[in-house]
Amino acid sequence: MKLGGEVLALNGMPDHVHLLVRLPATVSIAQFANQIKGVSSALLNDLRAENTELFRWQGGYACFSLSRSHLSRVMAYIDNQKHHHANDRIWPEWEEVGKTQP
Repeated sequence: MKLGGEVLALNGMPDHVHLLVRLPATVSIAQFANQIKGVSSALLNDLRAENTELFRWQGGYACFSLSRSHLSRVMAYIDNQKHHHANDRIWPEWEEVGKTQP
Protein backbone atom coordinates (compact mmCIF):
# COMPACT_ATOMS: atom_id res chain seq x y z
CA MET A 1 0.00 0.00 0.00
CA LYS A 2 1.38 3.41 -0.91
CA LEU A 3 0.51 5.99 1.70
CA GLY A 4 1.82 9.07 -0.07
CA GLY A 5 4.12 10.34 2.67
CA GLU A 6 7.50 12.00 2.21
CA VAL A 7 10.58 10.97 4.23
CA LEU A 8 12.47 14.10 5.30
CA ALA A 9 15.09 12.50 7.59
CA LEU A 10 15.95 8.98 8.74
CA ASN A 11 18.69 7.69 11.03
CA GLY A 12 19.05 5.07 13.69
CA MET A 13 20.90 3.59 16.60
CA PRO A 14 21.12 -0.11 17.48
CA ASP A 15 18.00 0.14 19.65
CA HIS A 16 15.84 2.77 17.94
CA VAL A 17 15.18 4.77 14.80
CA HIS A 18 14.22 8.38 14.22
CA LEU A 19 12.13 9.11 11.17
CA LEU A 20 10.85 12.51 10.14
CA VAL A 21 8.00 12.35 7.64
CA ARG A 22 5.39 14.57 6.10
CA LEU A 23 2.11 12.69 5.88
CA PRO A 24 -1.09 13.57 4.06
CA ALA A 25 -4.03 14.30 6.35
CA THR A 26 -5.72 11.12 5.08
CA VAL A 27 -3.09 8.86 6.69
CA SER A 28 -3.24 8.13 10.42
CA ILE A 29 -0.06 7.82 12.48
CA ALA A 30 -1.06 4.27 13.48
CA GLN A 31 -1.58 3.30 9.85
CA PHE A 32 1.82 4.74 8.92
CA ALA A 33 3.67 3.09 11.84
CA ASN A 34 2.05 -0.26 11.07
CA GLN A 35 3.08 -0.04 7.40
CA ILE A 36 6.68 1.01 8.18
CA LYS A 37 7.15 -1.67 10.81
CA GLY A 38 5.59 -4.40 8.68
CA VAL A 39 7.50 -3.67 5.49
CA SER A 40 10.85 -3.17 7.24
CA SER A 41 10.44 -6.34 9.35
CA ALA A 42 9.65 -8.39 6.27
CA LEU A 43 12.67 -6.99 4.42
CA LEU A 44 15.08 -7.57 7.31
CA ASN A 45 13.80 -11.09 7.88
CA ASP A 46 14.16 -11.90 4.17
CA LEU A 47 17.79 -10.73 4.34
CA ARG A 48 18.74 -12.43 7.61
CA ALA A 49 21.27 -15.22 7.73
CA GLU A 50 20.03 -18.77 8.08
CA ASN A 51 19.49 -19.92 11.68
CA THR A 52 19.37 -16.40 13.08
CA GLU A 53 16.60 -14.90 15.14
CA LEU A 54 13.71 -13.14 13.40
CA PHE A 55 13.69 -9.35 13.60
CA ARG A 56 10.78 -7.86 15.54
CA TRP A 57 9.97 -4.27 16.39
CA GLN A 58 8.87 -3.40 19.91
CA GLY A 59 5.14 -2.94 20.32
CA GLY A 60 5.05 0.81 20.74
CA TYR A 61 6.28 3.97 19.08
CA ALA A 62 6.35 7.68 19.77
CA CYS A 63 5.13 10.41 17.48
CA PHE A 64 5.61 14.17 17.68
CA SER A 65 4.29 16.92 15.48
CA LEU A 66 6.31 20.04 14.84
CA SER A 67 5.99 23.43 13.25
CA ARG A 68 7.73 24.39 10.02
CA SER A 69 9.95 26.75 11.99
CA HIS A 70 11.51 23.72 13.76
CA LEU A 71 11.87 21.54 10.67
CA SER A 72 15.53 22.26 9.86
CA ARG A 73 16.59 21.85 13.50
CA VAL A 74 14.87 18.47 13.80
CA MET A 75 16.28 17.31 10.47
CA ALA A 76 19.79 18.25 11.65
CA TYR A 77 19.28 16.37 14.93
CA ILE A 78 18.20 13.22 13.11
CA ASP A 79 20.98 13.50 10.50
CA ASN A 80 23.55 13.75 13.33
CA GLN A 81 21.91 11.24 15.67
CA LYS A 82 24.99 9.03 16.06
CA HIS A 83 27.14 12.05 16.93
CA HIS A 84 24.61 13.24 19.53
CA HIS A 85 24.60 9.84 21.20
CA ALA A 86 28.39 9.51 21.12
CA ASN A 87 28.77 12.91 22.80
CA ASP A 88 25.81 12.52 25.18
CA ARG A 89 24.06 15.51 23.61
CA ILE A 90 20.68 13.90 23.06
CA TRP A 91 17.23 15.46 23.36
CA PRO A 92 15.94 13.54 26.40
CA GLU A 93 12.29 14.16 25.58
CA TRP A 94 12.83 12.21 22.35
CA GLU A 95 15.24 9.55 23.48
CA GLU A 96 13.57 8.48 26.71
CA VAL A 97 10.03 7.95 25.39
CA GLY A 98 8.89 4.42 26.16
CA LYS A 99 11.95 3.47 28.19
CA THR A 100 11.45 2.16 31.70
CA GLN A 101 12.91 4.46 34.31
CA PRO A 102 14.91 2.83 37.18
